Formats: sequence, C-alpha cells, structure tokens
Amino acid sequence: MRMLKPKFRLRVIGEEKLLDCNEAFVIVGNHGMWHSPVSAVLNLNVPFRPWIHDVVLQQDSCQKEILILMKNMRWLPNRLKKALSRLLAKRLIKCLNEFRPIPVRRGCSREAINTLNSSVDALKNGENLLIFPEQPRSHGASIDQEAAMAEPLRELYTGFAQLGRLYYQACGQHLRFFPMYIHRQKKTLCIGEPVVYKHLGDAFAEKQLISKQLYQALRAMEKQDQQE
Repeated sequence: MRMLKPKFRLRVIGEEKLLDCNEAFVIVGNHGMWHSPVSAVLNLNVPFRPWIHDVVLQQDSCQKEILILMKNMRWLPNRLKKALSRLLAKRLIKCLNEFRPIPVRRGCSREAINTLNSSVDALKNGENLLIFPEQPRSHGASIDQEAAMAEPLRELYTGFAQLGRLYYQACGQHLRFFPMYIHRQKKTLCIGEPVVYKHLGDAFAEKQLISKQLYQALRAMEKQDQQE
C-alpha cells in the first residue's frame, strides 16, 4: 500500500494533538468511500487499529461489494469482472489484515458487543483506534456517482461512543475521541480538538452527546474547507 503514497499524499494539520497524547485514543473520521481510510493509513504517523466492516474482510462478500462497483462497466465482460473482483478481493483482504482490523458486524447486537469488547481490550493495551462511523449512503448507478454521494458528510452512528463508558469502567480513564476530516480535493487531513468522555452518569445521553459533538466538529471542518 505504501506504493500509493505519492498519489494519496496529504497536508496533515493538527497531528501534534495525537502525538502529544499519552493515553490510547480513538480517531473518528469522515469516510469518503475508500479514499479516507487509505489516506489515513498512508499519512498519519501514529499507530492504530481500524474498525472495518466485516463484509470486506471475507472473500465472498468482499467480491460481491467489488462487483457492485463494477456493475456499470459494460465494456468489461461478466466473466472478466468476476475474475478481476476475485483477485482484487483477495489482495484487499490481505492488505487490510496487515493492520489487525477489528471487524464490525451490523445488525447483530451480540456481534456489536464483541466489537466493543475487542476495542476496549485494544485500548487497554495502549492501541489507538480508527473509526469511520458515518451512516450508510445509497448506492449510485456508477463508480463516479458512488464517489459523489460519499463525499458529503453524513450523520454518525452513536454505538461507537459507548467505548467511552466501557473504557472508563475498565481503566478509570476518560477516553478521547479526535475528529479527523479529510478533504479529497484540497488534499488535506485535519485533526480537531478531542471530545472527551466525562462520565456524567447517563450512558445513553453521553453517547448521543459524544456522537453529536464529533459530527459538529467534522461539519465545521468540512465547511471551513469549502470556504477556503
């Protein structure tokens, strides 16, 4: 993946906030289709383990996702699409596993708990996390439409913010969530001020507040980039 760095090189702003942090933390970023995860891996100088949707970590489901993106390549024979998607899925899974990802499974509360528990264990071991918790977009008719719909920031899920309470219960530490906004056109990666879990006593309200504050921070960075 390092071979891609010249194409994905970004101007990184505010990374000192991460480098100066003495405790494990969570980076919360805008997804932007596949661009932001790849850009974060290639440009950040802090170690982390990413949350990754489990469908792209398994051969069959990853291959299906790639075929969806290729559906409007009518000039490419279906047999070749299948062969190419199979090869790309295999290489993608191998590359992702190098970062020791924490699988995220949607639609199953037990699996969601497993994701949170694995994440807290990683944080306790001093490992930082990288999360892209934007809610899903609608599929477009082409790759270009997919990318266009993925670019605007979407509302965030709230489940990831439970990490604050769970980490506090495990370690007695106030977990920091750093917003990270990547602007594809302006080639910038910006780290904002952290949102800190404060243990207010209302677990539901706290996770809602953390998610809302991170969304507002990301939205502010998005607007700032648009105005410059």
